Amino acid sequence: MSASWDIDISKWVAKAKENGVAVAIETTQDIFEEVVRTTPKITGNLQRSWYTAINGMPVGKFNGNASPIAQAMLVAYGMKVGDTIHHANFAKYARRVELGFVGRDSLGRAYNQTGRHTVNAALAKAQIFAEAAANRVIKR
Repeated sequence: MSASWDIDISKWVAKAKENGVAVAIETTQDIFEEVVRTTPKITGNLQRSWYTAINGMPVGKFNGNASPIAQAMLVAYGMKVGDTIHHANFAKYARRVELGFVGRDSLGRAYNQTGRHTVNAALAKAQIFAEAAANRVIKR
């Protein structure tokens, strides 16, 4: 599943002054945690299929014992000014679960599935996450 969003957290980064990168990292971590946490969990495969990388799509997998939230936090911690971070789900059915699908797939299976929109819901909270991250960073 691939989509792109630009999130402007500049006013919260400015609030934290010299700790702006920490705000960006923590905001990113909070968004990714929300995405993974709210991803539907039936067998757990969809939640385990989230991967994160800096400046390019994730290509490999982390240690299978680490949670996708922990993996995302670790990768995000390595962000620097100017980096782009990517969070992707590699389950074949991730797009269908996220966006919904009505019709037949390439194998002829019929679907009438409403999208869960967990990614968009988490991104809609980006400003809230950024404000909370800035407040945490300022208090340190």
